[in-house]
Amino acid sequence: HKPTYVRLKEFKVSDWWVRQFALHRTESDTRFDRIRAIAIEIKEQPPHTKHYLEIRSITFVGEWISKENFYLIIIVAFALLLSFEGAFRVYVLYNRHRAAQKSLDALTEHNQKLRSVAFKDELTQLLNRRAIHEIVSKSLDLKNQNGLAILILDIDHFKLFNDTHGHLGGDACLKLVALTIQQAIRRPADKCYRYGGEEFVLLLPHLDPATAMVRAEQLRQAFAALEVQSDGQIIRCTFSVG
Repeated sequence: HKPTYVRLKEFKVSDWWVRQFALHRTESDTRFDRIRAIAIEIKEQPPHTKHYLEIRSITFVGEWISKENFYLIIIVAFALLLSFEGAFRVYVLYNRHRAAQKSLDALTEHNQKLRSVAFKDELTQLLNRRAIHEIVSKSLDLKNQNGLAILILDIDHFKLFNDTHGHLGGDACLKLVALTIQQAIRRPADKCYRYGGEEFVLLLPHLDPATAMVRAEQLRQAFAALEVQSDGQIIRCTFSVG
């Protein structure tokens, strides 16, 4: 209720503005460089002397943010912040998932390689005895419906052959048998295994007994016509099929 005298350059619009509308804003100084005009209405022309003017009211014209809009902006900003944080978390989880999936794929591939090594004969590169038990047991479930032929091949007098021509000659004979069988396989479903020693197993699904006999004889004749080479010697060898 008492008059307050301040110099114009000391007057801060922000102080009056914040107190008048109870706003939470950062205080800032008045920008007098943006003021275009200051008008003072005087009823009579005063003499050209020093005067003191009493300002009873100051009217500001402009736009200001209401409390509702102010809090709405805070809520929207907070929601955007949460959205960005959520998106970032999803991105991090996605990258972790991809890294875990890559590790799982690499582990699966490694396990497949180990399984392939465990199920493969080192000398002939055919599937070994471990593999045949698993695959044949599955095929036997379908034999009554689709037909299944299992040919068992045994190299004739292989122990005598091994004793006569040594292990190198025996290995060459085993490799030639494996190669002959692989070349004789005509269908992707046909599988060949080294059962052990000089014994081989040929699995032929969807094949009747008569056709299986023909295939076995053709395979026996094909191998009997071949020659095993060992230490510069040419050796003939045969096998029997059942």
